[in-house]
Amino acid sequence: MSAWNYKKVESKVTKNFSNILGRSIAFVLSWFQRAFESGRQVITIMLVPHSHSKIYHVKINVFALTFLSLTVVMGLISFVVLAAHWTEVQKVHAASIQERDLAQASIQAIQTEVGELRRITNLFEQSVNQTLQTVGLQAPGSVSAVRSTGDLESLQQMQASGVNGQWEVGELRNLRGLLAGTIDPLGQIGNLLQTQRKLLQDIPSLWPLQGGIGWVTFPFGPAIHPFTGRWYTHTGIDIAHQIGSPVIATGNGVVRKVEYDMLGYGIHIEIEHSYGFSTLYAHLQRAYVSKGDKVKRGQVIAALGSTGQSTGPHLHYEVRIARQVVDPSSYLNIASGFIASR
Repeated sequence: MSAWNYKKVESKVTKNFSNILGRSIAFVLSWFQRAFESGRQVITIMLVPHSHSKIYHVKINVFALTFLSLTVVMGLISFVVLAAHWTEVQKVHAASIQERDLAQASIQAIQTEVGELRRITNLFEQSVNQTLQTVGLQAPGSVSAVRSTGDLESLQQMQASGVNGQWEVGELRNLRGLLAGTIDPLGQIGNLLQTQRKLLQDIPSLWPLQGGIGWVTFPFGPAIHPFTGRWYTHTGIDIAHQIGSPVIATGNGVVRKVEYDMLGYGIHIEIEHSYGFSTLYAHLQRAYVSKGDKVKRGQVIAALGSTGQSTGPHLHYEVRIARQVVDPSSYLNIASGFIASR
């Protein structure tokens, strides 16, 4: 293409672009001018009351009316959005109040339980201390010393300050310390009981009728003899029940006598125990052991009867120490499930 033709085309394109741009600008300016003129137009709004009052005229141009309308629309939209948001806020607030009430109720329940636990623990501590004094033991540092430690002091401070939750934590720590302090004393009591278990097994302390049956019809001590009518010392206790009821050994021992005395004890058994104790079981229907037999605590040794000088089916039971009769009821009171029956 020649230089002359290139210049001609360039001039033509530039001229066309300039014409298009000019017409576009003129159109835009004309549109804005018409819009401005339209917006400047004044609109009269008449307010006519139902009564015969004065009619009010409000003049406002299109621009102001448009702005006012947009403001009202935006206000309504904002009100709707805020109303919806406020409803959600109210729901969240109500849920938080409910959770707070539940939490407070839980805290109050915990405080009540902790208080009850403290009361029971105090009783437990008193019981442990009493037991220690009875058996002649003393916990290292004393069980009650736990209550004079810093835990109790901090507990009192937190209780006075009323800090939520800290009182319960301090109290539980104090209880933990108290219970931990009883571990060693209770262990000592256990060891003592284990060492005394053999002694307790040998002492005649069981009820002499199996299963705790029967009832005392004649106690130990002074009484009128049912046959002679004279005062005498009843050397045991009489326990009545039906004939054939199982009679048991009230402690470990060795059978030293199985005899029949028609005018006295009838069929009777004497058992020798350790530590100078011996027991007598009289007026039996039959004996299941023989002289020299070793018997265990709780072992059936005879059947209840009414042999010898007897007014009816019963067991005459005696406890002796070094051949001296004592009241059997004093030893029946120390029976315990801790002592093995065999």
